[in-house]
Amino acid sequence: MIGIIVTGHINFASGIKSAVTAIVGEQQDVEYVDFIEGTSREDLEELLLAAYDKVDQGHGVLFCTDVPSGTPFQVSAQICTDRKPTAALTGSNISLVTEAVMERTEFSDVGQLAAHVTEVGKSAIQSISF
Repeated sequence: MIGIIVTGHINFASGIKSAVTAIVGEQQDVEYVDFIEGTSREDLEELLLAAYDKVDQGHGVLFCTDVPSGTPFQVSAQICTDRKPTAALTGSNISLVTEAVMERTEFSDVGQLAAHVTEVGKSAIQSISF
């Protein structure tokens, strides 16, 4: 099964965890890492590498991060260059992460899972005017 790591600024990851757990329940091989005030880039890298070691079952690891160019994305992308198979997404939302958690057993390739959940995340963004 593909492992999943959710990371982002302040309580992004723990907030996503709360919502995803409410929707699909506790899941194995999913870790949530907040990048809180006072955490250095090096500290975050250590936390993400520890999370990687927990969720990696040999089928790939998908990083879901909050904002493009932010430290959580940068560190996740760096880990992806050093460890394979991996993929890093940015701009993640609850729909995207929930889909990743529910559908990861249907994909043997982490890149294909990343492409699939990216489309789901995009489709969840809608503008409704009244």
